Amino acid sequence: MTFTLKPLFATLVLAASTFLLTGCEALQSLAPAVQNVRFFSFSYKELPSSMTLAQAVVEMRNHSGMMTSNTTEYHGNKENNTQFFRLRILQPGSGASQGLLEIKVQDATTRTLDPQFSPGVTGLDLDVIPLPQIGTEVEFGNLLMSFVQQNTKTDFENNNDPNSWFRLTLTAVDLTANTASGDFEAIVREPVSGRLFAITDGGFHMTISQ
Repeated sequence: MTFTLKPLFATLVLAASTFLLTGCEALQSLAPAVQNVRFFSFSYKELPSSMTLAQAVVEMRNHSGMMTSNTTEYHGNKENNTQFFRLRILQPGSGASQGLLEIKVQDATTRTLDPQFSPGVTGLDLDVIPLPQIGTEVEFGNLLMSFVQQNTKTDFENNNDPNSWFRLTLTAVDLTANTASGDFEAIVREPVSGRLFAITDGGFHMTISQ
């Protein structure tokens, strides 16, 4: 009986070892993808020219369907077309440093020789000072949205405007995995023309840049 079980036991051990090694190899092959987290997305919509900033703020506060219906979705990290995809966190330090959350997502191609080149949103810069506490909604930040229409780039911004609308929550920071996540929304305005865009359903889960 003992003579019969030993070969069987050895076979089982070998099979288990092979399985574990195969599993480890699979985990190692997934490691690069896990280490480079690249998700950034939001929805945007130009508001009617008759709408004032104050009216837009009321609609955002009331979660009006006017701001969320018929929107266009923007995704950062387009394949072969990402010029910048970066999230930085600066921890509060000594002196006047309050810390900082900074996100820069920009498509590589924003201008061409085609006068009809009109991709819409081509990127967004976002920075918040001081560094938000995790889980706490902040109401002031600088959000700049780049918009290309007929080969002309226009910047729409919030720029910490107390009369506008800005909401951002840093939902998680994992210093072991080196990632940060959050959500945001805003109203952005072109200073000269007064054109308004509503930005809703913004979210990110990105690797923290060194």
